[in-house]
Amino acid sequence: MILAGNLAVLHQKMKNISPRIECCDRFFFGGMKDVLKKHNRELKSIRNYMKAKKQKNRFEQLYLSCFDEFYQQAQAAVENIEHSGYDELLAQAVAERILCHGDYNHHNIVLMKNRQAATVNFDKMHVNIQMNDLYLFIRKIMEKNHWDLALGKGLIEAYHRERPMSANEKAYLYNLLSYPEKFWKIANHYSNTRKSWLSQKNQEKLEIFIEGRMQRQSFLEAFAREL
Repeated sequence: MILAGNLAVLHQKMKNISPRIECCDRFFFGGMKDVLKKHNRELKSIRNYMKAKKQKNRFEQLYLSCFDEFYQQAQAAVENIEHSGYDELLAQAVAERILCHGDYNHHNIVLMKNRQAATVNFDKMHVNIQMNDLYLFIRKIMEKNHWDLALGKGLIEAYHRERPMSANEKAYLYNLLSYPEKFWKIANHYSNTRKSWLSQKNQEKLEIFIEGRMQRQSFLEAFAREL
């Protein structure tokens, strides 16, 4: 919970920063909505490639068997982002030059002897919606902890205590977390490797993701009740 609170404090300090106007555009890396739309196109492209193959390996068969379920989630997440105040949040971030860390995870946090946290590595810092940082942080932790309900609730509450989130920010965070990012990452890894070679690790990751979908769904439903 310390790390979630640390991110909230960091975000408070990264608001209303005034870099030189001509440099502002360089620090804006684009919106998450467009990134997720691109992911969806890639998911479909990979599905179409697999379907066209005459002989499919075990990973491809597994991917095709669960594609509809997770692609529907991916589509719904993007559609909900488009209709949940996203444009207003992005416009505010750009207008007020609100900064994100860009890669907030345990590798870039140093715990001090006094139990305080120090954040390092700001190479990916950019102007954007700060919920993107919180999403990345929570998703990675939750994936490693089987979407534990108590843990997820504690992380969100720890952040909210230090930096209260607006209703639009909560809705946006929820929609980001509802996107099956792990499914896309596994598919993307398959797309970028030799198709003739079956990656056992890739198949195991997909199996684990499928097996854990109920825990993930339980977390999302609990979060939705708090919106």
